[in-house]
Amino acid sequence: MAIYAGMARGNVEGTAAAIAAAVAEDQDQWSLSLSLGYSGITFGADYRADDQGASAANTDRTDYSVGSSYAMGPQTIGAAEAHGEVEASFSPGQDETDGYQVGAVYTLGLGVTLTGGVIH
Repeated sequence: MAIYAGMARGNVEGTAAAIAAAVAEDQDQWSLSLSLGYSGITFGADYRADDQGASAANTDRTDYSVGSSYAMGPQTIGAAEAHGEVEASFSPGQDETDGYQVGAVYTLGLGVTLTGGVIH
């Protein structure tokens, strides 16, 4: 089992007028992820929030993903899904994106690994 949590903060530098003109503010991000594995099966998930350092309304971004894999000997197969949202700053609503991935890994030995996958 692995758990990760993080936070980052970026400070805006410049004159007050330049910062106001750029519609900027200090950027705050935080994230949390979890991975659990047992008998060759691994499940993972993560979440991230970011205000993108913009003081304008509706500019926040959030992302999450979930995935799982199964290892059997030298081969591993897995699948994952990811989703992201960014609030639209100049109109109501938000932009969204989704991604899906399946893949496989086969270890031949002596540092040689074959990998393949499809992302949609």
